[in-house]
Amino acid sequence: MDHLLVVLVLLWSSGLQAEETHNSIRAQCETTNKADIVVLVDGSGSISQEGFETIQIFIADIVNAFDIGPDRFQIGLTQFSNDPRTEWNLNTHQTKQSLLDAIDKLQKVQGGTFTGRALRHILNNNFKPNVGMRADSKKIAVLITDGEPNDNITLPLQNLKDAGVELYIIGVRDAHNSKLMAIVDQFHAYYVRDFVYLLDIVNNIIVKLCNSAVGLGAQCETKHKVDMVVLVDGSGSIRRDDFETIKFLIIRIVDAFIIGPDRVQIGLTQFGTHPRTEWNLNTHRTKQSLLEAIDKLKQVGGGTYTGRALKHILHKNFKPNVGMRADSHKIAVLITGGEAQDNVTFPLQNQKDNGIEVFIIGVKDAHRSQLMATTDKSHIYYAWDFRFLLYVANNITISICNSATSRDSVRLVNGTSLCSGRLEVKSNQSNQWSSVCEADFDQQDAEVVCRELGCGAPSVLLRGLYGQVEAQMWTRQFQCGGHESALLNCRRSDSTTTCSPGRAVGLTCSEPMRLMGGDSRCAGTLEVKHRGMWRPANHTVWSLKDAQGVCRELGCGFAVSTEKRKNFSARSVWWISPDCFQSGFVMRECVSSGSSLFTLEIICSNPVVFIIRLVVLLLSLLLFITVICFVHKGIVHISVEQETEVKQFSNLP
Repeated sequence: MDHLLVVLVLLWSSGLQAEETHNSIRAQCETTNKADIVVLVDGSGSISQEGFETIQIFIADIVNAFDIGPDRFQIGLTQFSNDPRTEWNLNTHQTKQSLLDAIDKLQKVQGGTFTGRALRHILNNNFKPNVGMRADSKKIAVLITDGEPNDNITLPLQNLKDAGVELYIIGVRDAHNSKLMAIVDQFHAYYVRDFVYLLDIVNNIIVKLCNSAVGLGAQCETKHKVDMVVLVDGSGSIRRDDFETIKFLIIRIVDAFIIGPDRVQIGLTQFGTHPRTEWNLNTHRTKQSLLEAIDKLKQVGGGTYTGRALKHILHKNFKPNVGMRADSHKIAVLITGGEAQDNVTFPLQNQKDNGIEVFIIGVKDAHRSQLMATTDKSHIYYAWDFRFLLYVANNITISICNSATSRDSVRLVNGTSLCSGRLEVKSNQSNQWSSVCEADFDQQDAEVVCRELGCGAPSVLLRGLYGQVEAQMWTRQFQCGGHESALLNCRRSDSTTTCSPGRAVGLTCSEPMRLMGGDSRCAGTLEVKHRGMWRPANHTVWSLKDAQGVCRELGCGFAVSTEKRKNFSARSVWWISPDCFQSGFVMRECVSSGSSLFTLEIICSNPVVFIIRLVVLLLSLLLFITVICFVHKGIVHISVEQETEVKQFSNLP
């Protein structure tokens, strides 16, 4: 069978002997696919000899998982510090034992951490046919590093990707804050706080590498035309390092799209005290040209006049003479890290009035209430520090892609979030939104709508819940089975119905989060469903007040306790942006993809348990009072009898 098969094989050494230095459980990759893997090892002076030896064990474990040979997996290795050095090429070792012997003899080189130079080296020297690279193989690079690069890595990384090389980064210690870790897809970035923990993630790396032997990276492959202007805050309030992080974010956004005159065009304007067009929509016709322009971008400094900049892009950048197309979807992406020194409300409204969809990425001192003035909350992303800015990259690119390809057919309006409001439907034949009558809609229909919107299960279904409406009404009854992916995929009645505006259906879907592994649904590890995936959640400064919001959303009363639990190894999580949840955003609008050693544990006061305990307490109290009454009555009765006997005795002669 010529397809990928990943098998986790448990190989237990006899008795799990005490001298065993790492896990005895090993993953094995069984596939007939070919893969050419180049391991790029940081041998700089910041890595101790003990740490380097752990890297050797880690690489040996990876090698042991694969079938090595000229028609299966080939593994080359380059070590780097100030300069890269090819230790062996892809075709040097054609047996597993030969590879393992070479890894055992590897000597550390010392020096600086020139990662960009090393990335260029493996592309120009190791991924070549004359040293073993095969035309029909999957190309993979695995970088293992513990520090911040001493040189530029943007173009070397992009050049590897353009050449079809899939990159995995394993960061240790100081690599956690490295921009290198952030600009690679989180699916391929791993971090451990010390070298000793490398061996805890080896199975995960093996399985992912095995999957990559046939897997391909995802992109936004919309065939629709999009004219996007990125508006970048280059004011003096942004540090130079933070401005570089903004550039990396823009690279991530650009890289997600197919660039060209008949697809996506991207212009860029930078602003401080005054806005400055860096390039127009029609300036760069290829992705490579765009990426090179981003790499050369220099910060302007000055004040933070955001309103002035918004006016500038409307009057200067969204114009036919600089590339805007009449049949394109117009999008503006504002990236800012400071409070605007002028009014932004009217400029934002003017963008909307001119058919421009605005996405806002706010960092640090960006004033949330200013940004929310006229912009849809689902289009606002916030990171409390530039270190976390790149965690929203996946979310923002997916949102922009969805917007560019949008064929929305259902929505909830006048509610507090995407998951609540009056239901409106737009058919394929009509471009008008219609409200739905309560009589034409039931619980199974509601389940389909909530699923289509990416929300949790329906919790409230009631007419007139989100205001009256005078707009037109949907005239056919929905007949969903509850399993459909979209409301318009459901069967509909042949006959038409009439309905008064006051009977428009209102719907509230629950937020997609849960507590797992506890004694009840109101206790356990916090998990959030986002982009169709359930993952544990983590937060940098989680508090009981944050947990209170979770308990309230889940209908679990109030928060009793919350804590962070440390796991044995890093795992995929949804990172919750600080202050976002407390600021009125729903959980799903506050999360971004990442990895962490920690997860959040919450215990809420389960209202059902509370009521049961209260009833038990009241019954116990009633029983106690009853017993006391009986005891007291018995004592009184005995006292009366004794008193009677005493009187009778005293009357004797």
